[in-house]
Formats: sequence, C-alpha cells, structure tokens
Amino acid sequence: MDPRVVARLEALNAEFYDRVAADFSATRQSPWPGWHRVLERAGPVRSVLDVGCGNGRFAALLPDDVEYVGVDPCAALLAEVPPHHETLLGGWSERPWGTRTFDLVVAFGLTHHVASAARRRALISTLRAASHGRVAVTAWRFDPARAVGWDGVPAEALEDGDYFLGFGHGDAVRYCHLVSDAELEGWFDDVLDDFVSDGRDGASNRYCVGSGASSRSNGSIRRR
Repeated sequence: MDPRVVARLEALNAEFYDRVAADFSATRQSPWPGWHRVLERAGPVRSVLDVGCGNGRFAALLPDDVEYVGVDPCAALLAEVPPHHETLLGGWSERPWGTRTFDLVVAFGLTHHVASAARRRALISTLRAASHGRVAVTAWRFDPARAVGWDGVPAEALEDGDYFLGFGHGDAVRYCHLVSDAELEGWFDDVLDDFVSDGRDGASNRYCVGSGASSRSNGSIRRR
C-alpha cells in the first residue's frame, strides 16, 4: 500500500477517535470474556504492555502488583486510564516503551486499524520484540455489511478486506480491515492458543497467542 494512503487512513482514525472518544469509551467499560482466558493461560505475569489500550480497561483484570503500561495515540482515551498506571502517548510503530520488555504484551482491538498486510506483520514483530513471555492479539470479525462509504482515498488504493465503519448515529468514520483467517494464522510461527470469543454471539473476535521473540516456545497448541 502506498505510504501516502497509509498516512491518510491513520489520520482518518486519529480524527475519528478524537471526535468520539468520550462516547466510545462509555460503551467500552466491561472486560471482554476472552481476556480472562488469555490471563489464565499466560502463566505468571508481573508486567503487561497494552498496545492500543484505549481507556485501559484491561488493567482492571490485573492484580495490583502487576506493572501495567498502556500505549495509545488518543490522548483523550489515555486520560481515562486510572492514574496509578503508566501511560504512553503514541502509536505502535513509534515504540514509545523503548527497549523495555514485558511478561505479556497484548493488542486487543488494534490489528483491524493497521493498514496493509505488510504493516500488520510489522506490528506483530514489534509486539513480539517487546515480550520475553507471551503476546496476545485479536482480529475483529465484523460484518462487512456494516461498511459505509468514504471517498478520502481511491478505492483502487485499498487492499482486499479494507472497509470504513461508522459509530453510533453520527457521521464519524474509521478505517477497519477484516483480517482473514489465513493472514492471522501466518502471524506466529508458534501458536500457543487460538480461539474465538466476545460479543453477543461469542465470536466477535478471534484471538491468537504466541511467544515473545526472546522466549522459548514449549510447543505449539491450537485450540478453537
């Protein structure tokens, strides 16, 4: 994908979250059911990096003695993270956490906002580099019938699976990619857990858990 198109799509999403941050956060106060399974199977966790953390609600599931670092490019959402947690303003490609590594690195609700297959692979590499334990990501299984029109970039500049979605009853629009099962299955060379969860139908997100770059895999286990 042309870098200029990527930049325009990222700008669109930044505009979207700046506009709807308060309403968006209000609809996202409860933990996703799948998060419990991730934590149950992650082993001992003393530090967590939450990339694309939004309002930081994942932190509520963690014991008080776990170090939590939330990263998000939307300042308005970060402002809602409880003040006793560390927050870093920025996108995943900027790596605002520097060279630090964590027991568990998560990216929930992020992969669908990353434009181009190549950059999504780069995202996974970045997350793995930040972990000496486990990495957990989700792919949102949204219905393409919900897509709306947006003429900010030519249709031919987009990739298969790229859509634009609204929010509520306003006119704010965001870029989202419907990650295919084949693409997701290529993100990790060791899959420690693989399942679907969340939403009214229990299948709104597909989860994939793998090892961090500096950890050793104890074998590959696929579960649906």
